[in-house]
Amino acid sequence: MTGFYGEALAHIHDEGYTRLAGKAAEVLLAELRDAGVERGTVVELGCGSGAGVEILARAGHDVTGYDLSDAMLAIARERVPAARFVHASFLDAELPNCDAVCAIGEVLGYAADERNGTAALRDLFVRVHAALREGGVFLFDLAGPGRVPVGEVRRHSAEGEGWAYTSSSRVEPDTNVLVRDIELVRGGAREREVHRLLLQDPESVVHDLEAAGFQVETRAAYGDLELPPGLTAFVARLRSIV
Repeated sequence: MTGFYGEALAHIHDEGYTRLAGKAAEVLLAELRDAGVERGTVVELGCGSGAGVEILARAGHDVTGYDLSDAMLAIARERVPAARFVHASFLDAELPNCDAVCAIGEVLGYAADERNGTAALRDLFVRVHAALREGGVFLFDLAGPGRVPVGEVRRHSAEGEGWAYTSSSRVEPDTNVLVRDIELVRGGAREREVHRLLLQDPESVVHDLEAAGFQVETRAAYGDLELPPGLTAFVARLRSIV
């Protein structure tokens, strides 16, 4: 892998790509309200620049964010000084007793941590289940087959003030690995990052969540924000004991 959300990409992502995090945070707030949690404890895995953390913290929740990118965390700490941020892989996150855990924006599929994979996710699901309080919720999304059709190259480009972003994404032949080759310009400097995503079949993810003890609902949108093909949101809940 060539870089992982270095300073240039972190700033571009923060300036142009935080809508998903914001919409997901609103969904999580609604879930917490439905569970009767007004001031809870929330852990965000792969919190990025803290756009979601900010919404959750403003609503009165105590939030801890984990991320592997120092550049992302620097922005997040400036944005939400009251929150706690930790530089660590989501696989190493210490999960306290909490009311919610979230991971938004394909976080759990990234191969930036080489230990990631189906077995690692299963272990994480068990740990999250053990950490959540009664009525707790685990909200996340994962890329799966169809995120980029096999044999195709999907290109994307965007521009903002002082920056430009282009990417090409493809699935490696005979694998479930999506490779996203990113080129960016910021402040006149050119950089490149290559990200790898492990694609997970949604039905298998649901099965593994249920095996960990969750009741699971899949969604194709966060509120009024429709997710792109191949990206599935999962709402995994603990039921209250009656």
